Amino acid sequence: MKTILRTFFVLSLIMACTTEDTPETLKEKDNQENPQTENPQTETTNNVEDLQGDWFRVGGNNPTNNGMLVRVIEDQGVIILPQDSGFEKEDIKWKDILSKESDNYDYSELGSDYNYYDAQIEIGTDDTLRISVAAAGPGNIQKWVRDFAEFDNCTPYQPENNEGNINEFWDAINETDVYTELLPAITGPGGGYYTVVLTNDSGVVPGLKVTSSNDTLGAIANSTAAETNDENTRTTSFLAYPGISYDIAAHYSSFVPASTSPTSYEINWIYTDIVDCYEPNDELSQAKSVPKNEIIEAYALTGHINNSVTYGEPQSYDYYSTQLREPAKIKVELLEVPSSVNLNVKIFTTDGQQLITDYEEVSGVVSEDGAIYNTQTSSILQEGTYIIRVTIGGSRPTVVNDDQDIPDYWNSPYTFKITTTD
Repeated sequence: MKTILRTFFVLSLIMACTTEDTPETLKEKDNQENPQTENPQTETTNNVEDLQGDWFRVGGNNPTNNGMLVRVIEDQGVIILPQDSGFEKEDIKWKDILSKESDNYDYSELGSDYNYYDAQIEIGTDDTLRISVAAAGPGNIQKWVRDFAEFDNCTPYQPENNEGNINEFWDAINETDVYTELLPAITGPGGGYYTVVLTNDSGVVPGLKVTSSNDTLGAIANSTAAETNDENTRTTSFLAYPGISYDIAAHYSSFVPASTSPTSYEINWIYTDIVDCYEPNDELSQAKSVPKNEIIEAYALTGHINNSVTYGEPQSYDYYSTQLREPAKIKVELLEVPSSVNLNVKIFTTDGQQLITDYEEVSGVVSEDGAIYNTQTSSILQEGTYIIRVTIGGSRPTVVNDDQDIPDYWNSPYTFKITTTD
């Protein structure tokens, strides 16, 4: 929609059962050959040897529990990695496991309400464990395995590139034509950037203003093309955020004679998508699980929600999570860093407590642009889930005008790998 302003240009298992720890008793047999001899001693068996060790949940009606690690010690299954299940580490998830017959067991299952419910375990020929809980509700059917490929929360998607243009007229000097939501909201979770070009062929020095439709104050870009290589053309590029549309205002310069009106102009725009399969991960609660010992690729910055992007805002953060199945130190190796940006790597517990780390420079200086270095926890950590945060250091351009180059970190990803050491 075009609005004409006659002003000067301004700028996130419900389960159910309790089983008594009552071992199966062998039925007494009468000794017919020697009635004077006492009957054999009653024997008790509870062969749970095949269940001992670690089990990872990979399936069930409640997928947020997948990835949970339970360690069977004798007749109890203890939670080692709770994942996002809502349970706590060291909770007894499987209680009073009792051998019923070969590869079948009865036990008590800890439900999400922290009550225990009757359940059965069956070990399959493929070394998988299947659980049935005698209650309806999420998680009452489950599948567990011995070996578990770590989660990779990368969600691939196709790039969303688009472009458009409009041709219009200024009818008078100092006319500002406003186009609300001219640049449509994009949906790719990694964001991208718009490039907008305002041109005319009549010698007019045009003004171009870009604002977020989400913000009524300030502007993303707001100036004229005066003293540029081409004073008839105004160009601006800026980082765009998913779900946000942008308004464009085109201004007719006051530095030309009135006799030139009406004056034609054209606005062209093009959107370049940045595919980052780990977005959105700007908040700790959005931390994406990544596997260890694999190269992870991502982009350091998403764009304008409002008319500015400030260091320390969520757009400047990337959060990842990783699991330790046994005590170790966590090491984050930066492998590639765009030359015009400095990255800051921190390691946290899931409740946001920052851990003490040591740094090892590989190339460059840790605090300088393009630096590649390793970050490692100073002490051995216990089993559990930990958070990696990658942040852009300092203030970095999120908008460039006219003859300025697009920063390489807009188009070039950073890469890293998570490993463990003793």
